[in-house]
Amino acid sequence: MSRVFSYVLTFLSSLVLAAPLIAQTLIDPPLLQWDAVTEWGDGSPHSYEVFVDGVSMGTVPHDEDVFEVPAQADGEYIATVRARSMLNGELLSSVDSNAVSYTIQSEVGHPGNVSKYNFQPNMYPVPDGYIKANGGPYVPSIGHGWDRSVDERLRTGSNDDVDRTLIGYKGTSMATWRLDLPNGAYAVTIGLIDPQFNQGRQRIAMEGVTVIDLPSLSANTRHELRGRVVMIDDGSLEIQLIPEDGRHVIVNYVHVESVDGPVMLPIPNNYTIEE
Repeated sequence: MSRVFSYVLTFLSSLVLAAPLIAQTLIDPPLLQWDAVTEWGDGSPHSYEVFVDGVSMGTVPHDEDVFEVPAQADGEYIATVRARSMLNGELLSSVDSNAVSYTIQSEVGHPGNVSKYNFQPNMYPVPDGYIKANGGPYVPSIGHGWDRSVDERLRTGSNDDVDRTLIGYKGTSMATWRLDLPNGAYAVTIGLIDPQFNQGRQRIAMEGVTVIDLPSLSANTRHELRGRVVMIDDGSLEIQLIPEDGRHVIVNYVHVESVDGPVMLPIPNNYTIEE
């Protein structure tokens, strides 16, 4: 028995909980996803057990790597996954994943609620009051992300964590950031500032309509589209960065606020401001 036990202990070299992202704010309970580096054979794990705040949510077979968390009340939670190896119904060994914290905020989409997204490098601390939006691809369980590779940047020249972090894109076609939202009317604010470098033409569209078009953006100069109202009828907001001449289009932050009542269109141009 001791020889079998020793072999089974090596069945898993790593177990990483990959989604949701750390400190992610979600509308609905997440679809947990994990990556496992395994040594298949008699020593492979027999199942994965999912825990939220230390309470078992259930198990899935060894050949699955996702788990849909049941309905949860609004609040903060911590999730982990445990790989288990069994013999004759007894637990021989187990390996725990990293712990991932997340927040359920089902009120997104209700009038008066504001969600603030900071575009930043993945490992940089999230500014107070913001939700991290890094350069990662769109993932349904996270509810936002990009349709192609973009650049994460951390600048000098400012001590403001929102201003000094940004996403830039200079590809040959536009890059789209998608944010899942309940259908309805939203006032959207988009801010861009590079504290360190001058930038070329800045063209940004929302739902396919150009809302920012600047010939250039000087270093440490803010441009903000404030409170542009958009109607969502397909479950998501899309913001497009449209580069030109191989130069970066940047975005630092997006604020999304639900609005109530009828929306009068077109929206006045004076929603765009510069500081």
